[in-house]
Amino acid sequence: MLAAVAVNEIIGPFFTRLALVRAREVNLDRPRLIDFLHEEFIMTNLKARDKWDAIRQLAEFLVRTHGIKSTESESIYNSIIERERSFSTATGDGVAIPHGRIADGAAIRGVLGISREGVDFDAPDGAPVHILMLIVTPDQHDEQHLKVMAGLAAMVTDEVRRARLITAADANEAWEVIEDGDLHDYNYFLEMD
Repeated sequence: MLAAVAVNEIIGPFFTRLALVRAREVNLDRPRLIDFLHEEFIMTNLKARDKWDAIRQLAEFLVRTHGIKSTESESIYNSIIERERSFSTATGDGVAIPHGRIADGAAIRGVLGISREGVDFDAPDGAPVHILMLIVTPDQHDEQHLKVMAGLAAMVTDEVRRARLITAADANEAWEVIEDGDLHDYNYFLEMD
């Protein structure tokens, strides 16, 4: 029995690696698109007077939940506001993806805010925004930023998923909505350059 265990421990990893290579699953431990959006980064009770208040609340939530230094919070907020002033980040159908840049950082960070009442966000369709996905991207992650933005937009194209997110009772339920269904549509692997 000990000999069988020893042989399995010695050659098992080799055959496992061989199987992964043949299945083309090697090096797929790259970050996935929405790996930065965990349950603790979801706020389901966002109540805001206007889009500027919503952005302020989400930026503060991002700083608090991601352990960002308070000295960086104002520059993050200003970056998001600067982008929003140049052009509304509302995409229509009750969704907005406000975003900003920071000079340095290891990864893209984000939070999700859900407003049941809705927030006027100057959306192209004139509808109030209920789902706000705020992301902050370090300057060195330009290509990933575009992929994340496209993936987030794809995530909320499904009307049923949007409705389920808006009515989610808590962050756990919202996370389950995000994780549910065909993840390959928007949670594909990011290519790291």
